[in-house]
Amino acid sequence: MIQISIKTELKKQVIYNNPQHFWSWFRQHIYMVQNHPSQSAIKEFMNAFNLHLNYYCKDLSFTVSFVNEQIFINFYARGNPIFIEAIVALVQKAPKLERIEITAFEEADSTADDIVNNAISIKTNNIKFQFSELTYFINEFCEESRRYAVMIYCPGYVFIQDTASLINQIYEHLVRFLGEQFIYQKILDFSFVKSPFPGVGEPIAYLKQDLKNDITCFLNKHKT
Repeated sequence: MIQISIKTELKKQVIYNNPQHFWSWFRQHIYMVQNHPSQSAIKEFMNAFNLHLNYYCKDLSFTVSFVNEQIFINFYARGNPIFIEAIVALVQKAPKLERIEITAFEEADSTADDIVNNAISIKTNNIKFQFSELTYFINEFCEESRRYAVMIYCPGYVFIQDTASLINQIYEHLVRFLGEQFIYQKILDFSFVKSPFPGVGEPIAYLKQDLKNDITCFLNKHKT
């Protein structure tokens, strides 16, 4: 049986520097994008922001939004656990500034209803299927961390061609459904396997709520 795993908990973390250096630069230059900045000022600031963030830690993902006179900054990992420590360290040292909100991790932006209503599709080249076709099974629970290993059952043709691209798309949508912080708190790893027969496992739309439920009820539900 073909199986592909994505670990969500790693001992190895990406190398990062002192976050105070980044925030020192930020404090000195944030005036550039306050009080109705021009597009050229925003572009200049964002280029410098990206450069100095790379000095702190390479390849961190972020979004910066300017809404009226407020600035929203979010640092996230694109589901890659090696960036967790760097993001937490950075946000913990963030300055408290008026009309600036700084947050960590990618929030969930899709729902169980989106899945049930087939609003989410997975596609690459000649392969396309609905996210709702996926099912799951909990095959391990760690008492110490209270985290789960989750097996995702995929339609058989997912493993015919371009497997890596399809699995990456599935994982990206899992991150959008569950949220990065929820994944790091609740899940040890995802394993992606070919579904042995139709109807095996639970519908993927139930995964988030099942993991939120009481652990005793959850394990009883999945006993074999």
